[in-house]
Amino acid sequence: MSGREQGKALLKNLSTQVKDTLNDDGEQLVHKRGVEAMVDLATDLTSEDAPPGLIVQRDGGLRIKLFRKDRPGLVTIEWQRSIGALVTSWERSDKTGGPFKFTWRESDESFIEMSLGTELYAWLTSTMSDVLYPETRKA
Repeated sequence: MSGREQGKALLKNLSTQVKDTLNDDGEQLVHKRGVEAMVDLATDLTSEDAPPGLIVQRDGGLRIKLFRKDRPGLVTIEWQRSIGALVTSWERSDKTGGPFKFTWRESDESFIEMSLGTELYAWLTSTMSDVLYPETRKA
């Protein structure tokens, strides 16, 4: 195999690797998924199916804060491009939790928390119940 043929094979291999991580515009697919997740979350949390009284505050393009009027408690969700993860945290009057880092798992087609293995929406509903809607907790 000539030097040029070896070079072409190397370029083809690189092209295949790049196509697995970038879209046709050269944008990182994980970043695209993160931005889409933030849009989806904002849409879902402001839909008619969202819990009543929930206030969704967009804090910049890639951060959302969730709270209720006249109630202690805050849940924050942020896309951090530099680490390729959705980073969440929560706080209420007596304690705080986080950061929790959710990364995209292609096999599940969802964001999964890195250390707990919890899916994003499962974590969010559980956390919202505990932090923002404590009246839903069973005694």
